[in-house]
Amino acid sequence: MRLIKLSFLIAFLFPQISSGQFVLNGSALDEGEGCFTITEASKNQAGSIWYLNRANLNQDFSVQFQVFLGCDDDGADGMAFVMQPLGTGVGSSGGGIGYYGISPSLAIEFDTWKNAGSNDPSFDHLAIMKNGVNDHSAPENLVPPVRILSDTDDVASDCNSHDVNIYWEAGLKKLSIYVDCEIRAVYEGDIVSEIFESDPKVYVGFTASTGNETNNHKLCFDYLTTKDSLPDIAVCEREPAQIKAKRGFSTYEWFPSQGVSNTKRYNPYITPNKSRAYHVAMKDQCGLVTKDSFYYEVIPRPLPRFSFDYENLTVNFKSDSNNVNSWFWDFGDRSPANNTQNPSHVYVQNGEYVVTLIITSDCGSDTTTFTITLDGESGEGGNTTGIYEHNGQQVVPLKAFPNPVNLSTEITLSGIEQGVYDLIVFDQLGRKVGSASDMNIPSSNITLKLSEIGASNQGIY
Repeated sequence: MRLIKLSFLIAFLFPQISSGQFVLNGSALDEGEGCFTITEASKNQAGSIWYLNRANLNQDFSVQFQVFLGCDDDGADGMAFVMQPLGTGVGSSGGGIGYYGISPSLAIEFDTWKNAGSNDPSFDHLAIMKNGVNDHSAPENLVPPVRILSDTDDVASDCNSHDVNIYWEAGLKKLSIYVDCEIRAVYEGDIVSEIFESDPKVYVGFTASTGNETNNHKLCFDYLTTKDSLPDIAVCEREPAQIKAKRGFSTYEWFPSQGVSNTKRYNPYITPNKSRAYHVAMKDQCGLVTKDSFYYEVIPRPLPRFSFDYENLTVNFKSDSNNVNSWFWDFGDRSPANNTQNPSHVYVQNGEYVVTLIITSDCGSDTTTFTITLDGESGEGGNTTGIYEHNGQQVVPLKAFPNPVNLSTEITLSGIEQGVYDLIVFDQLGRKVGSASDMNIPSSNITLKLSEIGASNQGIY
């Protein structure tokens, strides 16, 4: 029966208007810059705003805003922050402060009118209610009424805006409400299972109403988790990306610090050496901390590698590169280029041929060449780069970028054991081009410049 009643209220009281990322109902107005008027100081007004994307209460959630409850100490009725799973068009008018009858729901009411039928106290009060009930003597009153502003201040409709911070800590199952940096109410309980039947996805928003007595009810968002959270990103390796957290906090702290240009700024450049999660702790003027995180996926640049087998004059090529969009093969015999991944080619006569492969991906292009020798026999080969033992067994792969190389080219070694090594660099013709003795490799992933290991020639390595 409750659901039928709610659908009646939606149909007749709240025509919906979409305003950016919010849905506005009834008397609600978008004032711009994250500010909204829920009701003006007119009789029998009812309004609500709902964020379009649902919040997940299995994760931490916070909303920070400035609330304006009017200038009339004898005005009505108040405003509520509401979480509910039903939709973006619910609400009511009058003494219900816009949330009356919404079930299931959790509401934090900022009530500026004494309704005897709801057992309201004489002062402007804050309370936590569930399932659309606003009677403070009912079991649905989760946290009894307290003064909105302080333990001694009865009036909140004082013609001033007040800072409100609402935090839901999913791991602790704890809901905390601060007003002007003072803790005003705390509720500890499993609201997901106790109120929302184990469904953690809810719409969040604000409702307000007036009756025969009126007041302006306004708010301006400073931060809303579902709206201002950092998105996951994917970036080509070694390319920095600027990450922008929500502005307006007093301090920022990014961690881990690896690859972060400045851990104290809201908008640092980040260049990680591997895919990982990054986190930021943002402290406001009250000293309260909001945390956010995102996943930074590093897209590897493809290596231009290929293998081949041949019999007489027929050579079958195979590109061994991953994440490639296109291929360009030059077989070194002045024949037309080939754009397939794994081409076959028939040469006219035996001899040496310099084969060139250019690969292109979302992260750019790279080139490799290899000299093959056809002698009328059969065989196989390739240009796979890597680290080799003296017996020729490949140990771990390496990446060289750019290739063809210059002295600023960086070689990245992955998966090698930490220790002291003698390094020798050969080009693809087998010529020694550089070396370094007793080099300490302190990490399993390390990047070296060719100039650091004595290489002096440019070319294909």
